[in-house]
Amino acid sequence: MESVASKTGKRVLCYFANPTSNIVILRSGHQKSQNFERIVFPGERLFFEASSRDSLEVYQSGSSGLDLVETMRCDRLQVNADRHSPQKLAA
Repeated sequence: MESVASKTGKRVLCYFANPTSNIVILRSGHQKSQNFERIVFPGERLFFEASSRDSLEVYQSGSSGLDLVETMRCDRLQVNADRHSPQKLAA
């Protein structure tokens, strides 16, 4: 698990999955300095720790180099323990 938490904001566990057939590059950090960069292959999943105030930028290779295709706040990628806990099957 990677740590990318800024000095401000609550640290949260985040999850990102690359559902595309393209390699993407993720960048995150506080607005003034990018302090996290990872390559994520198609179908790959990534857990990382970040400040809730940070944004995650998703880049793909384009005709003019890297193109920013999406930006999302890290607090929207936060792992919710209740949602991911095992469910009991009805008998």
